[in-house]
Amino acid sequence: YKLLGLDAGGWTVEVVDAQGDALAWADGSRKPLELELREAEQREGFDLDVEARDGTITGTVRDAEGQPVADAWVSALFTPGMPEPEPEPEGESRSEMVMVMATDAGMPSSDLPPTLTDAEGRFRFGGLRRGPHRLVAESTSAGGVAKVTLDDVIPDADVILELAPLATIEGKVTGDSNEDCIARDCIVRLSGPTSRSGKVHEGSFELARLDPGHYSLDVETKTGGAHVEVDVEAGERVSVELAIQRFARVRGRILDDQDKPVIGAEIMIGDSPEEGMVMISQDGSKEPIVTDAEGRFDLAVAPGARVLLAVDMKSPRPLAVQRFTVESGKDVELGDLHPPEGGPGSGAGSGSMVVEED
Repeated sequence: YKLLGLDAGGWTVEVVDAQGDALAWADGSRKPLELELREAEQREGFDLDVEARDGTITGTVRDAEGQPVADAWVSALFTPGMPEPEPEPEGESRSEMVMVMATDAGMPSSDLPPTLTDAEGRFRFGGLRRGPHRLVAESTSAGGVAKVTLDDVIPDADVILELAPLATIEGKVTGDSNEDCIARDCIVRLSGPTSRSGKVHEGSFELARLDPGHYSLDVETKTGGAHVEVDVEAGERVSVELAIQRFARVRGRILDDQDKPVIGAEIMIGDSPEEGMVMISQDGSKEPIVTDAEGRFDLAVAPGARVLLAVDMKSPRPLAVQRFTVESGKDVELGDLHPPEGGPGSGAGSGSMVVEED
């Protein structure tokens, strides 16, 4: 390679693959190379050693009876894992709450072009990076749709992908006949092995082509919402009911260590199904809720075991963590909330916290 017309000054250098994803260096590091160029400098012999792309994954796609499936689509996605957390220093043990912000930043931008299986159900991917890959096979043979996903496949493996028929969830939304979701169309959100949204029309909906597993379904209107969880097996059609319950207003104030109001703190509401577990999910579809000039917040919350998390996105330390329970239509006054004493896990029950942002 040769790069011309570069100005003097600082530059960062990285190598990307055909999908636009940055390759790791040969030693396994991923930080871009930093260098300084002087005026009119000619730098020769500047070799860039990157990770090898000589891996191969082969396999066979089979149906539920173990027979090979021809003309099934198979795709492969490189899925580098998140860095391992640094070990805690030895000393006095303590429990704490860990907040993980899960985003798509830094992950591969696209998968490899898919391939079709041959008459014997065989497939092959070559030129792969060394590391874990996700394989997905799908077929529409025999009049139905079947799919399988296999994670953490390392190059040089020969695998068997056994297809399973996809499932369907159908349901009804019930409540007051004047509810937005019953009188007019609205959206049901599905979270689980397959995540998507679907339209509710005249109080009914159907979500098809689902992988088997555990699912959560949510509907939200201007005045209420509903939530239900269900387990779905391969090829099964499951019926559910989402009974809309009126939201409650949750109010309070965020104060700092000096009892001064915190302006602009972001308020997140999540589920707290059991002590020590907090789950908060945001998909960016709603405007963030922040405290006003007096540190106050006022928001609508669906019934259930909930947790409030107040954060400054520039700091890993929560400004406040508070568990509470919401009953349908009954407002909740949380009062003044302060930073947890002794760290993120204090005052709200220690455990693990996962905050997912799509």
